[in-house]
Amino acid sequence: DLAELSPSDVIGRFGHPGVHAHRLASGADVRPPSTTDPAPERRLDQVLDDPAAQSGAVVFTAKQLADELAASLGSDGRVCTRLVVLLETEHGELSERSWYRSNGLSAPAMVERVRWQLDAWINLPKGSDQELTSGISLIRLTPDEVRADDGSQLGLWGGQSEADRQAARAIARLATLTSESAVTVPVWRGGRLPADRYQWVPATMVDLDGRARAVSRAGTGSGPGGPWPGALPSPSPATVFTDPHPIELFDEHGHAIRVSGRGVVSARPVLLRLLMGDASSGWRPGAPRPIVAWAGPWPVEERWWEPGAHRRLARFQVVTEDHNGYLVIAEEQRWWISARYD
Repeated sequence: DLAELSPSDVIGRFGHPGVHAHRLASGADVRPPSTTDPAPERRLDQVLDDPAAQSGAVVFTAKQLADELAASLGSDGRVCTRLVVLLETEHGELSERSWYRSNGLSAPAMVERVRWQLDAWINLPKGSDQELTSGISLIRLTPDEVRADDGSQLGLWGGQSEADRQAARAIARLATLTSESAVTVPVWRGGRLPADRYQWVPATMVDLDGRARAVSRAGTGSGPGGPWPGALPSPSPATVFTDPHPIELFDEHGHAIRVSGRGVVSARPVLLRLLMGDASSGWRPGAPRPIVAWAGPWPVEERWWEPGAHRRLARFQVVTEDHNGYLVIAEEQRWWISARYD
């Protein structure tokens, strides 16, 4: 009986999967209760008797608070991963923002975030609701999330470079100077079509320090876990068009190519013709391009249970005489160029 065995013997023979099975067989909790004491309240604030009208004085005071906070957390072997910075003026105006960094915020990193937040507040346009009209009278640093400071294991090759870290800092500062929704980054979402695999999300919702660019504060799709049966294999197209371009496909007799409901193509495509113009003014046929190679069709039917999101289409790969490769889609008896291979 598995439950009668010693847990140490089970983990020595079967590892962590064996321990999990042993807990189930013994009727024990799958996740043991945490016996770690909660972190004490470490909110630090500084009231300025003489409100600071210069950013240098505010940053200097913030540096003292950041050094004290980092030293206090470090004495317990902890590091702050999410810091809430609150600035208040003598007129009662507030600027409060949450800053996140998965690797932890050191004292200089905390000071840097305070400087960014203050610069963004100072540079707000005149007449805005959050306009700064007086000196700073209160600075408060609150470690909203802390974890054990177990360091970070660097790989022998690959991983983040100094350029990656500088880019992450630049993105974070741009988001501070503009707005949280103004700066976006691509996040892997997964899908069967190239246009569905990535989604643009606000940079503040993404862990820019994570190697996998994991989403930290927003659910932005089903993620890369998939699976995605029917997805196009590598290599992926180099250029994915935001708005697919309409085209026409013809066979050797000049008849339009059709794809049946069973995914059968009516004839061999030999000619591709772009349609010029737009939907409002009407489409005009452009110059024809002979097709020298093609593959497909690969039919896809997605979300048949959801009327608003149901799609039924067929995908082709074609190469024209000018050596350009395209991903072509047939949907609702019309043809579109969805992406281009370079």
